[in-house]
Amino acid sequence: MIVFSDEIYDKVLYDGALHTSTASLADDVLFITFNGLSKNYRACGYRAGWMIVSGEKRHATDYIEGLNILASMRLCANVPAQYGIQTALGGFQSIDELVSPHGRLCRQRDLAHQLLTEIPGVTCFKPQAALYLFPRFDPHIYPIADDRQFILQLLNEERVLLVQGSASTGRTRTMPGWCSCPMSTT
Repeated sequence: MIVFSDEIYDKVLYDGALHTSTASLADDVLFITFNGLSKNYRACGYRAGWMIVSGEKRHATDYIEGLNILASMRLCANVPAQYGIQTALGGFQSIDELVSPHGRLCRQRDLAHQLLTEIPGVTCFKPQAALYLFPRFDPHIYPIADDRQFILQLLNEERVLLVQGSASTGRTRTMPGWCSCPMSTT
């Protein structure tokens, strides 16, 4: 068994939440952990990331050899961004200020949560990590049968673009996901 763990938001934590790497939970399973510059270091578009292979590797030698072959190939590597990885990991962690109680990302999350939950019939768990909120709409007030159709209608009528919740959850009928990025001045 291989456990794949996307830990791209491992530093975008609020309210004292702590991240526990999935790979630290067992040593008898093979883990492939992914991370990158895009979220924690706000370098979206650089396409620079890494993966860590850890845990029980004895039964996965062919798989790991295949990973090494792929990693050795020169497939349009983003060399400038690769130089940024070492600096980002070893340098000043500006994300800490952004997610602190008075930090911009924390304030934006709080404002987005407040604005959503002020809408009658909308409830929303306040996330302790990442940049997204997933509000729940009371089906008696908002009879949304298909979140994709709802998102398209909202885009066409209000010019507001969201991501349907089913894109994250895989469920065919779920609620939209909001990115918590309203500016506190709006």
